[in-house]
Amino acid sequence: MNKQDINLVNTRTWVRCNDGPHPRRFRESFVKEHGGNFVMNDRKHWVWEEVEEKKEPKAIYVVVEPNGNEIIPENFQGYCRENNLNKSALYGVAKGDRKHHKNYTCYRKEV
Repeated sequence: MNKQDINLVNTRTWVRCNDGPHPRRFRESFVKEHGGNFVMNDRKHWVWEEVEEKKEPKAIYVVVEPNGNEIIPENFQGYCRENNLNKSALYGVAKGDRKHHKNYTCYRKEV
């Protein structure tokens, strides 16, 4: 199954997907192997679309409490709300605009 030829009309892969003896079975196996999905275009042919997977966050924020404990909150906004902190102020600490916010510090850690 050639991923590059799937949407090129009259290639072997395209024919198996649209006009072959078992096109639905071929499309299902293609999606299992390469991901994405098939949609019907205006000419009534199946076209494969690659779907971007959800990406993990590129960076996480580490909050350092006044007592020195480092915490990596799962939900940054929720953590700020629970501890009466201003989310924007902590982002400012992480960017270097501020030294601290209510004696909390914060920094960005690349994943």
